[in-house]
Amino acid sequence: MRDLIVRLDVIDDGAASALRVIAHFDSLVSTHASVGALLRATATLTGCAVGYQDVATGRARRIAEDGAEASAEIRNPRGDWPVAHVDEDPDRVVWLERSGPAGPLDDLILERCAQALARMQTARAPLAAGELRVLLDDESPLDRRAVAARRLHLPATITVHAAIAPDAGTGASGPPSTVIDGLIAMVTAAGQEASGIPAGSRVGTCEAAADHAPQAWANARTALRLTGVGGNLEPTRLRFESLGALATVANHMTAKAAATDPDVMRIAALAADHPWVVGTMRALVMQPSVRQAAALLHLHHSTLQEREALVERHLGWSPRSATGRPRAITALLLWRLSQPLG
Repeated sequence: MRDLIVRLDVIDDGAASALRVIAHFDSLVSTHASVGALLRATATLTGCAVGYQDVATGRARRIAEDGAEASAEIRNPRGDWPVAHVDEDPDRVVWLERSGPAGPLDDLILERCAQALARMQTARAPLAAGELRVLLDDESPLDRRAVAARRLHLPATITVHAAIAPDAGTGASGPPSTVIDGLIAMVTAAGQEASGIPAGSRVGTCEAAADHAPQAWANARTALRLTGVGGNLEPTRLRFESLGALATVANHMTAKAAATDPDVMRIAALAADHPWVVGTMRALVMQPSVRQAAALLHLHHSTLQEREALVERHLGWSPRSATGRPRAITALLLWRLSQPLG
């Protein structure tokens, strides 16, 4: 700790010492200090152990009065210990394990520590987002992407997630995330779920070595294009690794080109007046009989027969015939690729 900061066991000039405390914590925030560094500064300045607990994440830290890491077994402050809430959150608290009379600047130091913890978390979000953009950018040099991966504390193998952003101005909570071209981009350890993305959201993923993150981001976006919304019997989450030949089609078919296919145009026109068309066609090609397709759609089989007849009249062919089934599957694939994300 800088010579400017002294142990505050004895205060000769209260105002000057208070200013030094404020300046020191401001310096720690400006250099993006870690939680441990903030707690060590608090312990050293007060001369007593410091504890920190975040109930939401389960994180707990304790630092001894000499700045060394202490056991985190104590996860809640005693009733007689000074406490401060981080960002006025009752589930995030920092405390001094003070036995005996309070130090002259205990309240100030504890308050500045809590404020620094709140500011640090706010500041880290854009920093992580910036590093993530570097990691996923195929124009970033390989060595710069490697630095970004280290700063994000990523393992050698990662999963890249691409999701529809509910708000184009924000990312999702949880693992490192940002918004790129209107899509949520999130990176986790391989096989880990993308926490923070709401259930039911459309998500495409791809697993890869961290060195190949840009290609994994492109692959995750490809998988995302093939997901759908609820009600059409389409998957909301897809892994690129499970796509096979579907990925080849998606990578060579733009939304504009897919939309000009005559079968797709007929499906789109019919769906404009009958939103059930896509789900009905999917059920008919997925199931061996009308009754089983009706059960999948939770419809009476006679209702589905009426819908099937309407689809056949409009398309001019049957989705359940020998040639119609693969034609319908292909047309539905192209219809999905023709739809805008969002």
